[in-house]
Amino acid sequence: MKRIYLTLILCFGVLCLQSQNAPYNLEVDNEPYNDLVNPTVITSSQAWMAPNLNIPIGFDFNMFGEDINTFYTSEDIGSVTFLINNPNDQGDQNIVLAGYGSFVVDRGYTGDTGPPDSLIENLNNSQSTISFTHEGQTGSQICKIEWKNLGFLLEILFNETNNDYANAQVWLYESDNSFEVRFGDSSTNSPFTYSPSSDGLTGPIVAASFEDVSEEGGIILSGNPDSPNIVTDFESNITGLNGHPQEGLVLRLTPNNLTSEEFKNLQNISLYPNPAVDYFSLANTANLQIQKVKIFDSAGKKISKIEHNFDKINIQNLNSGLYFIQIETEKGKTVKQLLKK
Repeated sequence: MKRIYLTLILCFGVLCLQSQNAPYNLEVDNEPYNDLVNPTVITSSQAWMAPNLNIPIGFDFNMFGEDINTFYTSEDIGSVTFLINNPNDQGDQNIVLAGYGSFVVDRGYTGDTGPPDSLIENLNNSQSTISFTHEGQTGSQICKIEWKNLGFLLEILFNETNNDYANAQVWLYESDNSFEVRFGDSSTNSPFTYSPSSDGLTGPIVAASFEDVSEEGGIILSGNPDSPNIVTDFESNITGLNGHPQEGLVLRLTPNNLTSEEFKNLQNISLYPNPAVDYFSLANTANLQIQKVKIFDSAGKKISKIEHNFDKINIQNLNSGLYFIQIETEKGKTVKQLLKK
């Protein structure tokens, strides 16, 4: 089995640059964050440290050609980490989702200091949970996994405080094998929340690759969290996102399964007139099914969303300037620039 890594380390905005050769397309949005309703909690009533857990996805979720139906977590890794093989089995531990750039811990830990081996003696009733839900019908199910009120071990050990916390979810979609990372209320004020051993790491790392985040064949997000770039060149020194995300971030990664002809048809969608004054239309020579159009300003803020009447899109209320038009079709998404006079 090939190694598959999808590394998530705490990851606002809207629009992200996409590599034409990247295995995933990226969209970043902002939506209200809600806790899961009546989830299945898989952590115990006692405070935990890097527990060994099995999380059933509920369907075959495909990444890089591998069908995955169960995620595992391992005490040997310690961060918010998913594996695609049981850590009790012999062989490599193939990471699928890993997280937060720090060893996470239940906030039920008392905060007493001491050598790492003594931590287990200071675990009280749990204040943090890992849970999941399965929603939807066969063929369109969503597996939602939640980390609630996570604490950070390095803050406890080095800063001797237990103040920082994080809330996040990962949603896996059966319909198209896309996934979303959703971020809730968090506080990361300690300099030790992100691992001090990770040079230059000041915010989330989100990456997916065949081997690990230093190998070719995958992607890593880098730069400003408001407008990150998808990077496929691991020769450069990649340090992830620069800063902590705001609550409500939704980071969506969709597999790029387009054929060359489909990709060409998608890229050939154009806007006219451009520049435009009051209205613009879509030139769609391949007759792709337009599902949604979103308009973003030059700073990446979503201005409007259009879900019908794509023949003539009204922009009379927009100020003059440059806008990005994201066009969603049944074959994928493309982004075009529009100049409003």
